[in-house]
Amino acid sequence: MIRVHTLRRACNNTVRFTAFRSHRSHSTAATSQQTSGVKIGHNLLAPRDDENGAVTWYACGPTVYDDAHLGHARTYVTTDLIRRIIRDYFELPVNFAMGITDIDDKIIMKCESEGMKTMPEIKKFTEKMEKEFLADMTDLGVQRPDAILRVSEHIPDIIVFVDNLIKGGYAYISNDGVYFAYTKLPPDHHYDRFGNLGSTTDSTSNPSEADDPSGAVIIHDKRDSRDFALWKLCREGQKDIGWDSPWGKGRPGWHIECSTMTYQYFGTRLDIHSGGIDLQFPHHANEIAQR
Repeated sequence: MIRVHTLRRACNNTVRFTAFRSHRSHSTAATSQQTSGVKIGHNLLAPRDDENGAVTWYACGPTVYDDAHLGHARTYVTTDLIRRIIRDYFELPVNFAMGITDIDDKIIMKCESEGMKTMPEIKKFTEKMEKEFLADMTDLGVQRPDAILRVSEHIPDIIVFVDNLIKGGYAYISNDGVYFAYTKLPPDHHYDRFGNLGSTTDSTSNPSEADDPSGAVIIHDKRDSRDFALWKLCREGQKDIGWDSPWGKGRPGWHIECSTMTYQYFGTRLDIHSGGIDLQFPHHANEIAQR
């Protein structure tokens, strides 16, 4: 558990974003360009036609392998402030969902270090860590999400999503799983829209070993260093930790999880997708690529 009084001090920052308030009456809805002084960075959204509909918002939540920390608090307190402003100041309904990563390498490593090596044991552990995370956020005054989307509850949907990418020619099967093929992106796709890769564009400029959150040095069987994992086959010693798929028993890659869950919950329209600043690259860049 985190020290709530310390986090409250750490999160006592001014949030700035630029937005436009919608002034409504019973008969008409006019928009006035009245700045509120708040700016949401990297806004890639197109104008909406259905102004009366709820704002759809997906936030990348935590990977529940350890206690919440200051970074979580800073991210989700700020997110909550913006959510309240949209709902209470701009008077727009918000449908807010949060993703929870409850299976990945960090979780498996943490469980193994504590003698937990089966799926039921891992599930029990992640449920406990999720409950503690949500309790910490409640103590900080953060509203609960309207929906919590857990990776382990969307495995069939993820398998379908990956299979569609393979059939569309955007992904390929390798000896250790399935990878998204970076070179199949359209020529006009702005992959480095967040400016994280610098000026180089050669095949070694983005060695996406970051698709292994454990930080372990692993040689991937992929065609290009910019390719990233969609489905990861079980490693030696972890054959019981995963789900059956057409490509072998394994678990999802990091980036495919959120793309699948947002599509299943919101469909083809998502107004806001948020997360910690550290997720800009590779996570959000790869999510956009595979969608």
